[in-house]
Amino acid sequence: MKNPTIKDVAREAGVSVSTVSYVINNREDMRISEATRKKVLQIINYMNYKPNRSAQTLAGKLFPKSERSGRMAFCAEAAGLLGGASALAFAQGLARLLRPRGYDLIMHPAGDIANLDDCDAVICLSLNRDQFYKLGDVNFCPLIAVDSLLNDPLFFQVTQDFARLRAEAEERFGGASYVYAYPAEPDGGPNGPSAAFFPETTPITDFRDAAALEGRNVLVTDASLARAIPFAFYNAYYEAARPAAALSCADKAINREQISDAGHYVLV
Repeated sequence: MKNPTIKDVAREAGVSVSTVSYVINNREDMRISEATRKKVLQIINYMNYKPNRSAQTLAGKLFPKSERSGRMAFCAEAAGLLGGASALAFAQGLARLLRPRGYDLIMHPAGDIANLDDCDAVICLSLNRDQFYKLGDVNFCPLIAVDSLLNDPLFFQVTQDFARLRAEAEERFGGASYVYAYPAEPDGGPNGPSAAFFPETTPITDFRDAAALEGRNVLVTDASLARAIPFAFYNAYYEAARPAAALSCADKAINREQISDAGHYVLV
């Protein structure tokens, strides 16, 4: 695939070629909104566009390092004890996969909007749109969204294949009614769309929520919930495959592989 041009960047960002040039050259005398500037820089980073030599000095400040740092950041939002346990289990899965590759996993609090460009990528778990984009606005290393609803092809998004999960649950329960239980999130949860796939869903914040499901058919995909609801059907596939899927997306983003818009939506 040919190298992207400044025209390609302008088209993707929805601005003129002149605007892209002004952003690259940090023209403060031109009236460009901060939102437009950030959008252009994100497109430049995503497409791995390389400006001409006259802009190389600035480019060194805008673009991520070509050599890997050996650090990956992890940023998660969770609600309650069970949500925190779920996030920790995911982080442990990432760490196990990263360790043989010589990587350190840096834990970063979701409420701290900071520059993490000393890391090769940031894996974001269950961040809401506002949190994710605020973090993206101050970082030019790749951000990978896991269990977050962005509907933005600029970023890789790893989500659960609810259609597959529903089919497996219906086979397991043999047509009987059941409820899909998932860890609650602070803002209502990215798992909200699961309601479109299952006859009934419920967020679980604590053990009282779990105990209230006694005597019912329950589907869970989270190990923490499986321990809290021992009578539930635990489909472990997503939790086991999710860390590897996130790191695969990170590798593609770091290497600036040219991926179609649809390819940025990864169902697991």
